[in-house]
Amino acid sequence: MQMGLLMLGDASIRAMVERARLAEAVGYGTVWLADERFYREVYSCLTHFAAHTSKVLLGPCVTDSFSRHPALTAMAIATLDEISGQRAILGVGAGISGFTELGINRRKPARAIREMIEVIRALLQGESVDFHGEVIELHQGSLGGRIGTRRGLHERGTGELKRDTGAKNGRRV
Repeated sequence: MQMGLLMLGDASIRAMVERARLAEAVGYGTVWLADERFYREVYSCLTHFAAHTSKVLLGPCVTDSFSRHPALTAMAIATLDEISGQRAILGVGAGISGFTELGINRRKPARAIREMIEVIRALLQGESVDFHGEVIELHQGSLGGRIGTRRGLHERGTGELKRDTGAKNGRRV
């Protein structure tokens, strides 16, 4: 069984980097950082973790489609994947915090997750995406240049996009 570490993002960057390094040193396979509003920005921190680790997978747990458009999530995770040497992993979900403060209407969360996965999947495969869903819209969006992952991502029943680590319940994304 592979163990992972989830951090909230309420500690200093220095402390979180040390925790990520320690997790890697003792054999953890994944370091997750909660994508919570009003703590540290998740992708900036994960990029810093990538600079100070070499083996662990790194990812947000979980990113939602309401506070961060799926196209921006695809861009961020593809960039993290490139910076980290293809060690990015993406957890997506409906989210729970900060919506009231940000004035966000969290409608049809299950549908939003499904649409988010569809948009991210297409963008990471290098497609130009014209998507008109019940919750998400994207008009001829694409990742610029050579941004994109070189390894396949997998989807699990929780709505998580995950690099292929041999998960038996995964479906090809």
